[in-house]
Amino acid sequence: GAYVAQAKTLGILDNVKSGATGANRGDIAVMLYNALPSRFVRYDKDGAMDNIAINGDKKDPVYDTLLRRLDAQFYIPSGGSAGDEFTVTGDEKSLINLTKYLGAQVTAYANKDNEIIAIEEVKSVYLTGDYNAEDEEFEADDVTYTFSYDKGEEYTLEDAVTFVNGKEDAIDMTKDQDDITLAVKLSGKRIKEVYSAAKWEKDAHFQFENDMIDGDDFNGYTLPTDDNDDIDTDAFALLGVNSLNDIKEDDIVYVYTKGTDGDISRIEVGTEVISGKVTRKTSSKITINGVAYKSAADGDTDLVDISKFSTGDEYKLFLDYNGKIYDFEEITSSADDYAVVLQSGNGEVSLSGRDAKVKLFLADGTSKTYVIDEDAVDSDPDKTDIEGVTSIEEVESVLTTGTIVKYGVNKDGNIDTIELVETNGVSEASDVSAKGSYDGHKLASNVVIFTFDGVKVEGETITWSDDADDYGVITRDKILKQEDVTALYTMDNGEIDFMIVDMDGTSGEVVYGVITSTAELEDDLYELVMLINGDKIEHKSEKLLDDYTKIYAIDFDADGYAVEAKEKDNDLAEVEAEGIVTGEDVSRISGNRVYKADGKDHEYVLTLDDAVAVYKWNADDEAYEKSTVSKIKGYENNVSFYDIDKDGVADIVLLEPAE
Repeated sequence: GAYVAQAKTLGILDNVKSGATGANRGDIAVMLYNALPSRFVRYDKDGAMDNIAINGDKKDPVYDTLLRRLDAQFYIPSGGSAGDEFTVTGDEKSLINLTKYLGAQVTAYANKDNEIIAIEEVKSVYLTGDYNAEDEEFEADDVTYTFSYDKGEEYTLEDAVTFVNGKEDAIDMTKDQDDITLAVKLSGKRIKEVYSAAKWEKDAHFQFENDMIDGDDFNGYTLPTDDNDDIDTDAFALLGVNSLNDIKEDDIVYVYTKGTDGDISRIEVGTEVISGKVTRKTSSKITINGVAYKSAADGDTDLVDISKFSTGDEYKLFLDYNGKIYDFEEITSSADDYAVVLQSGNGEVSLSGRDAKVKLFLADGTSKTYVIDEDAVDSDPDKTDIEGVTSIEEVESVLTTGTIVKYGVNKDGNIDTIELVETNGVSEASDVSAKGSYDGHKLASNVVIFTFDGVKVEGETITWSDDADDYGVITRDKILKQEDVTALYTMDNGEIDFMIVDMDGTSGEVVYGVITSTAELEDDLYELVMLINGDKIEHKSEKLLDDYTKIYAIDFDADGYAVEAKEKDNDLAEVEAEGIVTGEDVSRISGNRVYKADGKDHEYVLTLDDAVAVYKWNADDEAYEKSTVSKIKGYENNVSFYDIDKDGVADIVLLEPAE
């Protein structure tokens, strides 16, 4: 077991498919080939392992390998000496595929004709993320890296080799660059050397079908060939599968080419398909099986609209090579998701039969119109899947506005089961206790709570609204300690598992941020682009907010519109920072603690939240922009600290405009 584990670590088992029958001659040939660059080691009397250096130079050792024992020589890069490091550009004479090493800093072995036969060592790592030119920072996988070049180092971002789709091409690194890959030397969160920068701009994307490869034609794009007109697998990168033959039906394929009429330079294949229930949903992500997934993008446009997903429903996701959602299918679910009927109709007769439609307000705070399959309605009451409906003509009369239901959908996204929910009568106004009791009953920990606004309640008569904007969703903790609450509710195992509450119809969750731009939209709406928790987010608003110098408290309605937007209120307290007016008053920032100078010592003043959002005024754009804690110290204008959750710790820092 230990030998197998070490072999995997060294890459000796790469491209070897293990099986119960053991290794055949082909597998052994592959393992020997993979072992050629491996180093010989020795053990001292204490059992400690050490690599064997054949030149005796401890500072720059040359290690003993199988390749060296087979008289392989070090590759001589252009303008260099044998064994020198070099950046792979793809122009090197090579007998092996260098595509996956493009832009990397390596040393290599060569034959007597100085043709590369193996990579000895990769000296760099790849980072893919976003480059901020003004702050000279690089963010990848939620980690922010700074550039701190070695003294006299020639490998800087300015001098890096740049590639577009695997071909040397200029990239303006004086400007911000999104989704770019750097080959670097790292020391913690510091980039010490930059060898190359590469961008990949896909030319095509599709779900694979079995007839898409015909000779060198790959769904209309040309695969590179050698002198024998065979596909030259060394001339392009294939990621996600080991060979073209391994691409299966419905795999997600991205194709990249070297410019107009150029051959394919890179193919990415997404093979992963996952299924499960959506347990959480934001404007940009859904969570299934505890993992958050984003939509794949074609340029600046998402390929899948996240709003189409509903929490509680099950889906089958087709993921691309980067683990993002390329396509999806809905999976049949049981009638276990609460909703309120907004409108319904009996449908029309067509050649394909007759289907009804129902528009529901859902538990994720959105509304959606579903088709009700005619197959779900049966003239036999014992077989019907929609309670109280024995014919398609009865849908509209049974599913009236304000009817509370549980529903389920099939794989086509159509409703196939509906259960009518009976609630307790309109309760007299009652308080919700701090521990979560209402009308003498405990609220379940997973209680579903709808809110409504504009719905008339007179005695026990309710006039419901068919406008989704009059409904909202709140969480259990938001209703605790509320007074004079009027609600309908249902019980399960002695606890309230569903409520519909006469409140204001908003989400009840206030967020705080600054506005960076606005735009007018149709239907008397406005677009707000805001920085919230450090992220740039777009929201629609029913009112124009155009003061970019203020923090706003934002609350949303069921459609995600900003319906309550006002300047910071009592919930957003300014933290007193005695002795700190401008950033120049800050003498030191250590971790999340801010200090001012007190003679020769540093006096502690306040603490920043671990997730503090720092916004710095951009005089050119006349708006705030995302910044970092390090920019606070020395800022020449005023600095203000704000506390959202009243714990005495600053959650937002404004580096304000000049007065």
